[in-house]
Amino acid sequence: MFRVVKFGGSSLATSDRVKNVAAITKGIAAEGHPTIVVVSAIGNITDQLIDCAKTAERNGAAAFDKLDKIKERHYEVYPEEMRDRETEKSIALHFDELHDILKAVSLIRVCSGRTMDYIVSYGERINARLLTKLLKNSGSLADSVDAREIILTDKKHDGARVLIDPTYARIVERFTDNLIYVVTGFIAASEDGVTTTLGRGGSDYTAALIGAALDVDRIEIWTDVDGFMSADPRIVDAAFVLPTVSYEEAMELSYFGAKVIQPETLRPAVQKGIPVWIKNSFFPERPGTKISGASNDNDHPVKGIASFHNISLINVQGSGMVGVPGVSGRLFGALAREGINVIMITQASSEHSICFVIQSKEAEAARRALQAEFESELISGRIDEIEIRDKLAIIAAVGENMAGHPGISGKLFKAIGENSINIVAIAQGSSERNVSLVVNEVDAVKAVNVIHTAFYLSHRVSHVFIVGTGNIGSTLLAQMREELDELFEKHGLLMRVCGIANVDRMVIDDQGIDLNNWQSLVAESPVKTDIDALLRKIKDLKLQNSIMVDATASERVAGKYVDFLQAGIHVVTPNKRANTMAQAYYNELKALTQEHR
Repeated sequence: MFRVVKFGGSSLATSDRVKNVAAITKGIAAEGHPTIVVVSAIGNITDQLIDCAKTAERNGAAAFDKLDKIKERHYEVYPEEMRDRETEKSIALHFDELHDILKAVSLIRVCSGRTMDYIVSYGERINARLLTKLLKNSGSLADSVDAREIILTDKKHDGARVLIDPTYARIVERFTDNLIYVVTGFIAASEDGVTTTLGRGGSDYTAALIGAALDVDRIEIWTDVDGFMSADPRIVDAAFVLPTVSYEEAMELSYFGAKVIQPETLRPAVQKGIPVWIKNSFFPERPGTKISGASNDNDHPVKGIASFHNISLINVQGSGMVGVPGVSGRLFGALAREGINVIMITQASSEHSICFVIQSKEAEAARRALQAEFESELISGRIDEIEIRDKLAIIAAVGENMAGHPGISGKLFKAIGENSINIVAIAQGSSERNVSLVVNEVDAVKAVNVIHTAFYLSHRVSHVFIVGTGNIGSTLLAQMREELDELFEKHGLLMRVCGIANVDRMVIDDQGIDLNNWQSLVAESPVKTDIDALLRKIKDLKLQNSIMVDATASERVAGKYVDFLQAGIHVVTPNKRANTMAQAYYNELKALTQEHR
């Protein structure tokens, strides 16, 4: 049975990496499988070709200079292959053709969609030829296949629609021998032979189409990550690779920011029930993530947390919307005509308002479209002024096992509330596999960490800031130094001391302070102790479960408890001064402690 594997541009960006790809490919073929390798262009080459084409519209000479750099890059990545006279002659012919096309673009000052597709197709075509040569040089039986011969589409450019039946027939007819086929990803052709492209994630789609046509038992997408993660590892230290996800979970996580695979590219594999494996070409021994028809029933109900940044929420409301048929249709029709993608929608049951979320870069265009569509209603006051709220993020909790699992939303909202994160909007599909929250952008990192911890996807984490290093404070620090490991090992509680302040100086480190050396770190710190500055810093860090321990007898520190609590920071103290302050302050303090309990 055939094996279908795909390598992206990052896996093919340097000479060492293409040799690594060849080694992985040869290892698969050595197992006795005829192997189809779908390749993207060398890393960033597609973007550089697009830039060349756009530059040619304004300045032909500058475009030619950029094309020369692209040619040099191929010599750098494939130095041995380009020393072969026949190969170099063949590749040089491709670049001569590109030069002529760019010259034509520079003369007419416009690059059509049809021309752009043809220009960018050279990235995959050149790379496939060179990788095939590398494999042949290393002793493998290999053949280069131009996907325009096998994948048929309509005539749309930059995202053509595949004609499935004739495409599958051509694929089955083309691949018959037990060898390594190197296939150009991303590109295709219309029935009359015009070059088209498959849009974002096009090479993944090529692999899925070939795998589905040949009824393979697995499709492998080799990239530069270990697989789907439980959260973005750049913002959640405890994020881990998910060994399995369902097709639906993969699509949800990808839609909301997990840049592993384009969700629409999975469609052929989903229809045939073929598992898709995400593997890391830099660490081929790692197991990766298996995407298949079902999630693991033993998994936690929330499988992963995804986030989508730089979004805006637009609110349309007014008494003229209540009970009026067609308002939603007009609203979303106006957006569709402008090509504006709606990420999330929520509507009050009273029909008094509709709010939706879009990318911030499209917000003003959306406002203008709606103002034109509802001009008469805005003038008459039946619809209020259209509101835009910027600097927001979507946080999505995703999991196949969330469906029919009581308490998921309650647990999520409790965790968010306990950390004083304001929810701007909420949406949940009837499938129950996704709960999406809109929060302020500044709270996004904290929200992801809080939810990740709440659903046991990571250890509980507390961040402690200790004010006062006298008898009580220093004794507490000594106890913590002795007990923190046991707290973690026996109870799964990771407690980090992130701030220590004495009467003169303070030290803050969001990764945790070395408690074996805290005295010298505080003594040598250039930062003077300032309780207001400490509060601002804790707020800026946006750490989950932040705790301020007041080990002083200071009335000034006690007078700041309300500010800390209002910022969502827990207060622990033996200091009794707050109990003897003004009655109004005491009452406010008690009310806040009850509210945040």
